[in-house]
Amino acid sequence: MRRMRFGPGAVLAAALLAAPGARAQAGQASIELRGVPDELELPIARGKNVVLTAELRGGEPKAVWLARQRDDASRIMLFRVRSATYQINLSDPAVQALLAAEGRGGRFQVFAELQGGEWIASIPVYYAVAARRFPEPQVVIVASGKPEQLSSWTLYQRWWKPERVQRIELSHPEALPVAALARCGERDFAFSRTKGRLALEVTPALREAWRRQANVDILYARPGDPRPERKAASLRCVPDRLDMPGNAARMVIEQRRSHSVPGSHDYLRVHIGDITGGQVLLSLTAGSEEKLIERLSVSRGNVLQFELAAESYHLAVDRLVNLLVGDDYCELAVFRMRPEERARIERALRALESSGAKLLTEGRELGAEQGAAHLRARFDKGPRVDSFEQFLERIARGCRIEQADGKTLPAEDWLRKPPEKKPTEKKK
Repeated sequence: MRRMRFGPGAVLAAALLAAPGARAQAGQASIELRGVPDELELPIARGKNVVLTAELRGGEPKAVWLARQRDDASRIMLFRVRSATYQINLSDPAVQALLAAEGRGGRFQVFAELQGGEWIASIPVYYAVAARRFPEPQVVIVASGKPEQLSSWTLYQRWWKPERVQRIELSHPEALPVAALARCGERDFAFSRTKGRLALEVTPALREAWRRQANVDILYARPGDPRPERKAASLRCVPDRLDMPGNAARMVIEQRRSHSVPGSHDYLRVHIGDITGGQVLLSLTAGSEEKLIERLSVSRGNVLQFELAAESYHLAVDRLVNLLVGDDYCELAVFRMRPEERARIERALRALESSGAKLLTEGRELGAEQGAAHLRARFDKGPRVDSFEQFLERIARGCRIEQADGKTLPAEDWLRKPPEKKPTEKKK
């Protein structure tokens, strides 16, 4: 078999390619690849990492992905490690499944869509696929009564609702694995052999473990393997609620970036555009395609509602920050309680921040801003709170606030009715 060679320490770059109807940028934008191996043959040995780095020059990307063709639906997004630098591990099972889907060698590229609608591509990277000595098993999911054989792409990128899945099957017309299991965290569920295939009925116990772990790995064993450790698929779970430890989860997102919603196990992602004039375009995506919030212009103080299964949540824009140097960013919060109740909490904490008072708690003395941050953190991670009064009772109680005049009050009394600021007298 002929292997593809690039030379040691290869650095590959390519310039701007304009999409039809898009404006080109005079070829100034490019993608430079680092870490391309001398020889790339799939499958990559287990335990070996092959990290590919893509550096973008001359343009700000909205998305960066790896694919065999630019418009392929089967694509894998690269991880942003710093400004204009993205990485992907070619040893990732999803990457190898995508590239080896046709069972033969080929080429792939790294693509990026820029803010203006243009797209750029790296130089092609060629790879070979070794002949398979033992065929990979076919994975069939029976959901809502209908069997579906998974393609190499959907083995790792599909989201599933456990309550709709009745059975998982492994089969192959030539060579069936000797054993298989579904692994959810530390729990294993064994497949049984029936009618020329391995099958696993999805029981309530498996569904519960699947939801709790947010993912189930399907592992199998070939002849001679001591136990099932080879991965056939990884089935991700559509969450029925956000796994938030307290009352709120906060995100800081740089402009033109996306961020996973905390507690969604990467199912929900927020994307923001440029922060300009106190506004930003925001969208919320579920899974790979479903839009929970379409692109919407928002500003500080806006609160958006969305549904996840039977739960209702709110997404609040707390801050939009423009910087002279560095990337502008947005601070967002996700919470369950009614927006008007959270707004009362935020008003009280902002009054504390600007009061010049001190928060006395657990033998410590905190300044106004530190004290507000302390109470905000306790609220985020503390016991469930559904109203402003519950916040005072369950979060603020036990603390005291010392005003600038030396007077000390219980924190819940001070926050319930912060003292009004005295207007400064104008000099005559």
